[in-house]
Amino acid sequence: MLKAAQEYLKQKINVIPLTLMPTEDGKGRKVPTVSWKQYQQQWVTDANLVKWYTPLNAPTMIGAITGKRSNLVTVDVDTDEGRQAIEKYIPDSLEIPTFNTPSGGYQMCFSAPEEEIPGAVRFLPGVDYRGE
Repeated sequence: MLKAAQEYLKQKINVIPLTLMPTEDGKGRKVPTVSWKQYQQQWVTDANLVKWYTPLNAPTMIGAITGKRSNLVTVDVDTDEGRQAIEKYIPDSLEIPTFNTPSGGYQMCFSAPEEEIPGAVRFLPGVDYRGE
């Protein structure tokens, strides 16, 4: 995990450690293992990563700080209703970096727009926007 986190940082993507907390539905919930808001304004350091990703601490996931700092925003699709809603806005010909989430949904990654747009929960049914 440390090497992967360091590689993201080399690519100018600010990352923090996450762990998966159990939920009643069995899907789990991603939870930061450090206070993260300051990293919207400042860079994580390699020393941070070494401290966070030591074998004793061993977080199970890597989370990206979205917004201008990392030039990254995501659209988080959590439900079948969300999949149907977002398909209206995404052309089939567009190739988008996408990854699966522990809850069974997926996140699509985009370059941050020039305008700072704050995150929005359920801006469409079953769809969240992760920005500033």
